[in-house]
Amino acid sequence: MPASWNKEYNPSLLAEKIESTRKVSEDGKVRFEGWGFKEFAVLLYSMLNFGQDVPEIDLRQIVSKAIFNSGAKGIITAKSLLTEVNKLEQEYQKLPTQRYGLASSISINPSLEFHKIHLGNTLIVFEKNLPKRFKQEANNLLRDAKQSLFADPPADYMQVRVHVSAKSIHHGAKQALETLDFVRGVWNWAYNRRHFIRETWGGKSKPVNQIILGPIHTLHNSNGYLAATNNWWYEPS
Repeated sequence: MPASWNKEYNPSLLAEKIESTRKVSEDGKVRFEGWGFKEFAVLLYSMLNFGQDVPEIDLRQIVSKAIFNSGAKGIITAKSLLTEVNKLEQEYQKLPTQRYGLASSISINPSLEFHKIHLGNTLIVFEKNLPKRFKQEANNLLRDAKQSLFADPPADYMQVRVHVSAKSIHHGAKQALETLDFVRGVWNWAYNRRHFIRETWGGKSKPVNQIILGPIHTLHNSNGYLAATNNWWYEPS
């Protein structure tokens, strides 16, 4: 079933607003003036009823791309936006499901040994060092990724890989991080139950949870090569 408009809204008003900010450069590239594009994409997403089983993170990518595609073809209208959304959604459905591996680190002593964890189609592997290819590829992004951080990455964390199946890098990374956070949540809950009161006196506040993720996460194909050569995921604090 294709996407359709939610009858509670008037999409033509939004289309007119988006069109009023559309600019086309001499080389034919579309841009939108002002700071409202993200708000436009959020509003457009909320106005649509999606009939196909597509993860939310990928639907939001589809909606944003549909605005640009519609603008590149001419005047943006409610009809042109809906046409592009449905076209991109159909293209997404044809994508193959791929196996991805998110490489990260976790605040656990790397000398300890952990069994692999299977949760559905997700596999979590804890190890002292990443496999050679994963490590080399992750290091290729590290210089640029460090610009997102406020300190050097920790050197005493255990390495972890989370293997998932997904149609896109965005959904793959989201699945991996959510599963890893679930496992951390269980462990931290068990640890925190023993501590009824915690107080911090002066200085920088410390995390309530003892088991936290490292600051940088990179996404790889199953062979270790980067699946997202220009993207990384990071913990800003």
